[in-house]
Amino acid sequence: MKKRFLILSVVLLSTFYMNAQSDFTIGFTLGGGFGDFRGEFIPDDIKSQLSIVYGMEIQKNFGDHMYLRSGISYGKKEVEFATFIPLSNFDIIQSSRQSINISTITIPVYLGYRSTGDFRFHANAGPFISFITDEENILVKSFDYGIGASLGIEYTLSSSGIIRFEILNELGLADISDSIIEVENNTINTNRFGAYITYLIQL
Repeated sequence: MKKRFLILSVVLLSTFYMNAQSDFTIGFTLGGGFGDFRGEFIPDDIKSQLSIVYGMEIQKNFGDHMYLRSGISYGKKEVEFATFIPLSNFDIIQSSRQSINISTITIPVYLGYRSTGDFRFHANAGPFISFITDEENILVKSFDYGIGASLGIEYTLSSSGIIRFEILNELGLADISDSIIEVENNTINTNRFGAYITYLIQL
């Protein structure tokens, strides 16, 4: 799955450099996100687990304020929940923790607005699609989509270098459940909330 991510990243970068102009930026992102699953049969006591997310992006700037941003990122959405196993004496219950997770390659298209100056605020929102490349303890489809939104700050380090901090929420809208048992309301939706740092290069 990481090989697919690297191949897609190289293709995206190559296409970008062939069409690069001064109103474009490229960025490299690293951060952590807390995944979540929503659904009728998802346990109520799930606890979101922190997972590393990394990727790259390209950004088309329209003047000083507006921009269109896309890219590709790889990360997991993981939760843990308690399971209870009755022992030979039914008055005694043994508990343990079990995890469910999926690995995703995500491609967003976000429209953004930012203030001006060396230190500036930004906000962006838009749709995303995700390809689910791996799963554990859960039956899911291979495709997800939804909407994402972020708020953050940017600081200009040099004539070509920008550092950005942001919080981003990705709300999955697709039912990714792939259970072979037909049950009413047997839907599964995803979510990820995270904090990220990106180094941007102005071309």
